[in-house]
Amino acid sequence: MPRNSWCFLSVPSELPPGNKNAREEAVKTDHHHTLNLWGGTVAPDCIIDFVWYKGFSSCPVYETITKPYMERQYISDHYPITATLVF
Repeated sequence: MPRNSWCFLSVPSELPPGNKNAREEAVKTDHHHTLNLWGGTVAPDCIIDFVWYKGFSSCPVYETITKPYMERQYISDHYPITATLVF
């Protein structure tokens, strides 16, 4: 991930034993950036929000939610993320 003034966090090369990255493990996933800076300019690969999990059998769906909510384009300076986890 390129380092710039708005995106400097990188994914650890190794997670603690047994932990998984939902974005990478999900059957249905995306690779959308998660920082939006209220509509500012962000590197397209700026992923700084994660769902790590342990103790679940699978993660069928991971999603970065980029659609407007209650007629607001941005509800935060980060896009919400969600993961469906199965026991």
